[in-house]
Amino acid sequence: MSNPDLIAVMGDASTAQLRAKILECFENRISYQIWAWTEERLPMEVLCSGAGYYIGTLCPETGGPNTRDSVEYFRTEEQAREALTNGHFTFRLNP
Repeated sequence: MSNPDLIAVMGDASTAQLRAKILECFENRISYQIWAWTEERLPMEVLCSGAGYYIGTLCPETGGPNTRDSVEYFRTEEQAREALTNGHFTFRLNP
């Protein structure tokens, strides 16, 4: 079941709760993916891969990449930092 299908099935109260959780994560720049599964509050930051720069989290145990929270990849680190700072990126809800 895709995320839009899940939201449609959940109904108004659950949808409002989900939107509130997503908004809280977005405003505090924490990963919704991690918070939804573990309730940990890991900060999003700019990371780099072969595909470009993206917004994600690092694993606390290994220090390696953990999640990719932006749908987009950015051409430069500066573009990714600006997107994170201004909230101008598409927030991934699922890993």
